[in-house]
Formats: sequence, C-alpha cells, structure tokens
Amino acid sequence: VLKADLLSSSSSSSMGAFRDLQFRHIDKRAMLQTILDIVNVLGYLGNVDALVNAFMERFLASGGRKVQALIIVTDLLWGAKGHVSVRAKNLCSSGKLNPEPLVIDTAEEVLHSLLESPLFQDTVPTEEERTIRDIRHEKLLHSLMLYCMRGCFRVLGKYAHRDLIRALYPVLNKLGSTTPLVSEAAFATIMSLCKEFNSPNIGFFLRQNSDYIVNTACLNLRYLDLYPNTTRVLHVLIDHVAKEALPVIHDCVKEVMGCLPDHQNDVHTLPLLQVLHLYNTKLLNWHTEIRMLEEEIECIKDLEVLKKKLMDGHGFLPEELVNYKTLFHYFSHEAEESKFGTEDELDENGETVPPLYIRSCKFVTEKCIQNLGNPRPKARVTLLQTVCTGLHVLHTHEQELLPLVHKTWWHLEKRLLRDSDHTVKLEALRVFGKIAKLSGSFIKQRVTNDVLPYLLSSLKPEKVVKLSNARKLPQITKPVSFDELRRITIKHARETKPEVLLQPSSIEYKVQLRLLKTLATLTTYLKFHDRQLYQIIEASYKFIHRDMPHDLQRHGLYLFRALAGVNPDLMWIVLHSLGGIKIPIRTLRSNLFNASSSPESAAYKRTCSECLYGLKS
Repeated sequence: VLKADLLSSSSSSSMGAFRDLQFRHIDKRAMLQTILDIVNVLGYLGNVDALVNAFMERFLASGGRKVQALIIVTDLLWGAKGHVSVRAKNLCSSGKLNPEPLVIDTAEEVLHSLLESPLFQDTVPTEEERTIRDIRHEKLLHSLMLYCMRGCFRVLGKYAHRDLIRALYPVLNKLGSTTPLVSEAAFATIMSLCKEFNSPNIGFFLRQNSDYIVNTACLNLRYLDLYPNTTRVLHVLIDHVAKEALPVIHDCVKEVMGCLPDHQNDVHTLPLLQVLHLYNTKLLNWHTEIRMLEEEIECIKDLEVLKKKLMDGHGFLPEELVNYKTLFHYFSHEAEESKFGTEDELDENGETVPPLYIRSCKFVTEKCIQNLGNPRPKARVTLLQTVCTGLHVLHTHEQELLPLVHKTWWHLEKRLLRDSDHTVKLEALRVFGKIAKLSGSFIKQRVTNDVLPYLLSSLKPEKVVKLSNARKLPQITKPVSFDELRRITIKHARETKPEVLLQPSSIEYKVQLRLLKTLATLTTYLKFHDRQLYQIIEASYKFIHRDMPHDLQRHGLYLFRALAGVNPDLMWIVLHSLGGIKIPIRTLRSNLFNASSSPESAAYKRTCSECLYGLKS
C-alpha cells in the first residue's frame, strides 16, 4: 500500500480506495489492530490534513460508519504526533514527520468539530422515538468522541489551554453520565488534561479552572429548561473539587438556592436538591478530615511529652520515638493546609463570626427547612437528608446548632405526624435520632410531650406477627403408625406456628424497625424518667418474643439494653417478671406482666436471660 504512493495528497482516488477498504474490514475483530497500525503509519507519513478531513467528513455526514471514521481520525492524529505503535516503527524509518503547526491546526479543527457536533450539545433531547439500539450507538459515539478529544489534547500539548475553556464544561457533563462507558471515557480525558497541565489530581485541576466552569453553570441555571444537565456538571464539580475552592462553590450554591422557588414541582426539583445534599455531605467530609488531623496532632503532642520525660529520666530515647518529631511537623503542616476556611473570622464591625463552611452550611440547611413542605415525597426525603447532614456539620458550633434545631422542630414534627408517605416518615425518624445525639437534653421535654406518645402508639407488634400460644403435643394413648405420628406432628406444628402478617420488604415492616431504633437512640441520649420507661416497656416488650422476625427481635433487644442503661434496677425486676424467672428475693417479686404463671413466659425467657446476663456483667 505504501509503495503504491497511496499517501500522496494528489492521489485522491487511491486514498478513496483505501478508505473503502478500511470500512469494509474494520468491523472484523481479527484485522482491527493491523488496520489501526496502517492508519498510524498514514498519519506519520502522509498529508494529515487531507486524510483527517476526508474521514471527518464521513463522521459528520448523516450516513453510517461514524464509529469507524472516529477511530481512524484518532489514530491518524496519534501517528501525526509521532506516537507510532511498535509493530509499525519499521515502516516509518525513512518517512518525514508532518510540520508541527499543521498537526496542531488539524487537531484544533477536529476538536472544534467534535464540540460543535449535535451529539455533544447540552440541550433538551428530542421527542423522536428511539430504539435501544439507537441509544447504545449514541453512547458508544459519546465515548469515542471523548477518546478522540483526549487524543487531540495530547497532540496539542502546551497549546491545549486555548481550547480548554470551551471543552472542559462538556467533558464534565459527560463525566456525570450514568452510563459507565461514557463516564469512564470522560474520566480518562480529564486525567489526560491533568497530566498536560501538571496537576497532581482532579480536585487541584478543577480548582484552578473552577471560575469559568461556575460562571457557565450559573448562567445555565437560569435556563434549566434549555440546559437540563447543568445540575450534573455541578454535581461532578462539587464531588471532585478541593476545599480551597469553597468560596467559588458557595456562590454557585447560592444560585441553586435561588432557582428552587421557580422549580418547586417539576423535573428539575430533585436534581437541584441532590446538588444541595452533596454539598452538605462534602462539607461534612471536610469537617471530619480536619477533626481527625487535630486528633493526630494531639496524639503526637502527648508523645512529645513522653519523649521529654524519657530524656530527663534516662538520657536516651527508644528507637520507635526518634522519628516522632518529623511526624509531628508533617501532621501540623497537613492540619494548617486543611484549615482553609475553617477558622473564625472577623466581620466588617470587627465581631467574630463562624468560619465560611459553617455559615454556608447553615444557609443551605435553613433554606432546606423552609422547603420541607414540597409536594413531592422524594423531594421531601432529600430535603430531610440534607438537613440531617447539615446539623451534623454544625454540631461543634452549639450557638449555631441549637437555634437551627428549634427552627427544624415544627417542620420535622409535621412530617412525622401528618405526612402521608411512609418513606418520608422513615427519614423523619432518622433525623429525630440524629438530633437527639447532637442536642441531648435540649429537646427532652418536647420529645416527651409531643413525639413519644406518637411513637409508642405506632408500635404495633400484632400487625407484624400473629402470636400463638404454645400448645402441648396431644397425648398418644394407643399405638399409631409412623405416618399417623407424622401427620399429628405436622398438624401440631401448623397450629402453633405464628402467622407472619408483614414481609421484611414491606414499608410497614421497615417503619416498625425504624421505630425501635429511634426509641433506643432517644432512650440512650435523653435519659427518660421512670414513667416514660414503663410506657416504652409496655409498648415494646412483645418485640422480644421468640416468634418475632429476627431483625425486630434483635432491635427490640437493643432497646431493652438501652433501657437497662438508664435504670438497671427497674429492668432487673421487669425482666424477671416478664420471663417468668424466679426472683431470689421474695420482697422484690413483681407481677408487672403477670407472666410468672403464664405459658407465654417461655417465649421471653431466653431473651430476658440474655438481658439479665448483660446486666450482671
């Protein structure tokens, strides 16, 4: 092929013949690598401008073979840059490289053509009916276009900054795709850009270029109907950006909050709320990293004190403590770098204000509290998750946390008591447990008066399992056959077997499980009085019955252990009475459940014994 002067720019007929040959055989897996080697050599030796233009015309045309044309263009560019495969190097010994400016201009033209392609535009999808095959073909084209863009950036090298502003936003859009093929191709393209711009990771690279990404995203947020994938770009940006870009991201989150009133109940509501939830989650991760580093520094300081005492007492140091000074300086340096935006600041009047991430988290959480009445159940669940995460971030700043808990209470109580969707109630119960952990006795009176009666009335073990009284096997007075004995045994087992009314996958079952978890958390952190403890015991003791499903019985046991942690003397008497276990001291005999003479006591005896063993230890 090379000897036939196929590569000459004047031999258009020969080039067309090769193009047809290429398209005939590129679908054959056995010949693919050989053909790509030939294309690599063509890019190295031939007129790259003419060759690339010919195949880009085929890609941009309305006909088929777009995939093959895109693969060939990518390998032509690689060959023109000088990246030739090992198998093809012996064919390039006497050739001449294309001039550098020609290769750069060709790569820029290909990049612009890809960005202007309708397949790469962030616009509203058409309402035409498409088959699964069409969708799969489109996703394959997206991944190959990203692969081709990666090749263009590698060819451009130091000149890639001229097209970075235009190309980065669409690549981030594809990085947030739910199709793994497309998102992995976009990730490889971003990593290639990081390498070209000497960035150590994606977070550092996005921080350097976050200003114009955020500007484009904020502008598109005002026209979400025309640019529906804007929230996907924000999701990717928040997920990967470093904490040093917090001021820029904070401005972008303000724009998202400004869009919420215009999209209370449409297709854009949930994506916008998911961006806010991710933002609060990211703030929580940064907050956790800072606290862990501070704990590491405290440990190193303690070791420094130990080292000083050893030096004063013995005049030498053990080998394992020699390098702690270097370790201390390392953690101190990491902590100083991680404290960006986390220290108290001074406002215009000279008064101390919380750090930026606390103010930002409080702003987002307050807005989410105000929108908890959203008509869509999924939106209410996402809002509750965002509020829960925000309260967790604020737990180290009590002056900011407690007023926010006060604002949250009315909306949260309304969701728990009046919401018609069980999924929302489940999330509200989880938020109640989190607030009890964070604020403690601040909400004890409100929980006792308003929430606890509802929680206890919602515990309905009779709706989970229809408990049956244990019956003895009928006495056999005459000889029977083996089959008759088997029939009697099966009938007895069927009559005494409990009837399960709710399956573990049902939402009512999950509500009962969540109620037990929430009651255990509230009991542990709020330390109820004996009156409330009696009420909880009376409403929940049936969940430790042996016929209950394993999950419910296990969480019922956790609740009883929490109750024992508050008042162990009371629980010691209750467990003996419930399990029908003989109390050694007769004066402490209690008939709270009148279970000592009931056959039902055997159903609780094992669980009560486990609880008593825990109390003893």
